[in-house]
Amino acid sequence: TLKFRWRKWYMDRFGCNEDEVRGVYPNLIISTQFQACWEKFFKYFDVKPILITPSSKDFKITAAQVKEAIDDKTIGVVCIMGNHYGGQYDPVWDIDKVVEEVNKAKNYSVGIHVDAASGGFIAPFQAELPPWDFRLKNVLSISASGHKFGNSCCGTGWVVWRQREGLSEHVAISVSYLGGNADSYTLNFSRPAQGIYVQFYKFIRYGLDGYRRLCENQMAVAAFLRAGLAQMQCNGK
Repeated sequence: TLKFRWRKWYMDRFGCNEDEVRGVYPNLIISTQFQACWEKFFKYFDVKPILITPSSKDFKITAAQVKEAIDDKTIGVVCIMGNHYGGQYDPVWDIDKVVEEVNKAKNYSVGIHVDAASGGFIAPFQAELPPWDFRLKNVLSISASGHKFGNSCCGTGWVVWRQREGLSEHVAISVSYLGGNADSYTLNFSRPAQGIYVQFYKFIRYGLDGYRRLCENQMAVAAFLRAGLAQMQCNGK
């Protein structure tokens, strides 16, 4: 979606046609902490990764690094909410500000995708977090893994878009041979449905309060483990 959105902006900005814009190599800004699916995206969809190396102190990219990396070929910025190494959150709230600043100053149309594969079912219940979702103007989409902290079965994943505008036009394929018109958004048409059923059951079974209690328990366990690891010694050190 980000790529097609950028193409429309690029054609309007530089007065080129569809054939000409297809010859332009777009880029996507992302932390080196990315999950393997992004590497597949870069290869399959012909997008150049602009990799930002986070500090070894906190494993988060900064707004300043993102601002420096944005150019007129940038289709978007990925903010990772819960990287696969230490679970740290990229500061979406700060990055949104610089994206807005650059968009206004240079008349760009850069958006943010929040990769909340690990944090999507955790961050909503961490009241101390600043806004990181659609409360921020430039967050266009959010993904989450239901098979992680959503407690569904393997292979369950979700993506939510800010608005429907441009989504069906660029991403969905309309099929009508199943008895009515339906949009298909996935690369492979048929997918197992058990993950959806399990996730729906967990939504009904747990509810918001249940997921909140799960999150509080997980945070308590994590704090206990951190405290124990901090006290460990090797040869008296």
